[in-house]
Amino acid sequence: MRTELTREEYQATIDAIGRFRPNDPDLFKHYEIEFVLASFDTERTPDLIDFLKKSGVHFTKLKHHGSDVLVVINMKLDVKTITEIEASLTYFAGLHNFKYDGWGAFE
Repeated sequence: MRTELTREEYQATIDAIGRFRPNDPDLFKHYEIEFVLASFDTERTPDLIDFLKKSGVHFTKLKHHGSDVLVVINMKLDVKTITEIEASLTYFAGLHNFKYDGWGAFE
């Protein structure tokens, strides 16, 4: 249950992770990563939780921020794992007329 990312989306993730390398050259640190679903209908929260569990996405918490929901995961910056999560959230967003709007990480 995933949507294939475009080459540009995949490259954007690689580039974003690369910005962390000056302070974490081997990407050993764990970060609090927020994956954003924009224009989220809070009534779909149980569906999102069920989807994440079925997809094997182990999230720390969900944070509602205005009309967005942030799927928060404490993890290393791993291209394969992040792009798999992005592909899953893009698929879920498409099913429910939301928009997957990227991710951000904080040390």
